Formats: sequence, structure tokens, C-alpha cells
Amino acid sequence: MVVGLTGRYCAGKSTAAAYLAQQGWLHLDVDRIGHRVLDQQAAAAAGLFGDQVLCPDGTVDRQELGRLVFNDPQQLARLEALLHPLMAAEVSRHIAEHPGVDVLVDAALLFRMGLHLLCDRILWLNAPVLVRFLRGRTRDGISLQGFFRRNRAQLHIVAQARSGGADILSVSNWGSRRWLYRRLDTLLQR
Repeated sequence: MVVGLTGRYCAGKSTAAAYLAQQGWLHLDVDRIGHRVLDQQAAAAAGLFGDQVLCPDGTVDRQELGRLVFNDPQQLARLEALLHPLMAAEVSRHIAEHPGVDVLVDAALLFRMGLHLLCDRILWLNAPVLVRFLRGRTRDGISLQGFFRRNRAQLHIVAQARSGGADILSVSNWGSRRWLYRRLDTLLQR
């Protein structure tokens, strides 16, 4: 079974992914895949955004690249056009290389990247706003303003999930880890 894992900021995606990996699921962390792909595409990134996105050793300066793209939708679209097809191909390759293995595709941009099309089911994790804010404050030290800015930036995820057409299983993660683990076990009974 291939399951996509997505949801909003601080909804518990990392906790769910770590638990499922402990249960024997192959965990494909699409953020990590993206970092590897970006490293492989350093020259192409410099071609698109200029040499200022490279460190002296030739690797990508992620902070500088982020500064350039995350406040400019056109630049972000250019970066995504470079990386997303390569990332999706790597996810597809991993799935194909592990037939019969339960695979978890952990991706905040699951729908935007089209990765939901590879999945038998989608786990949508969510938690109440206050719970997510308190988790973000504890984990990342995020301010209230920063939390709401990030929350607004993720509104497209909610809209895409609602229109994605996949078998979406919603998990309200407002309780303990043990409660979350039991809920995951129930939803993903094989």
C-alpha cells in the first residue's frame, strides 16, 4: 500500500511518519529528497537565479535561494518547475523498487506535486489552531504573526486536498501521541 501523508504546519506529520517508519513502513521524506535534488541541480539553480545562490564550495546557499523565491511567486514557480518533476520521479522510482512494501510518501506539497496520484490513500493530519500554534512555539519558537503568516501560505494545501479526488482519511491530532498511534493503526489496518 502507498499512503500519502500531508497536512498543515505542526499538525503532527513528523510524529506520524516516525511512528509508521517504526512499524516497518518505507518512509519517503519528500523534503529530504528535495534537498538532494537541489544539491544535484546546483548549476541549474545558479543558471536560473544567479551565482549568488551558490556557496563558495559550489553547493546551493539555501538561505539565499529562499530569500529570493519565497516572497516572489514567479521565482518560486521557476524553482518548483526545476525541482518537482525530478523529485516526483525519485519518489516513483523508490515505490517501483519496493513492490509489496508499505510506503509512506511524506510531503507537504503532495497535491501540488501530483504525488497523490501515486497513492492508494491519503492521510490528512490536522489539529486545532491553538494546538498547532503551541506546538510551533515550542518546537520552532514561532511568533503568533509568523504562525498566521505560515498558516495563510498553506491555504492552498487545504483547497487542493478537498479537490484532489483521492481516498482521503482525515486524522484530527489534538490528543496524545498514543491516541494518534491508535488512530493511525485503525485507519491503516492491512
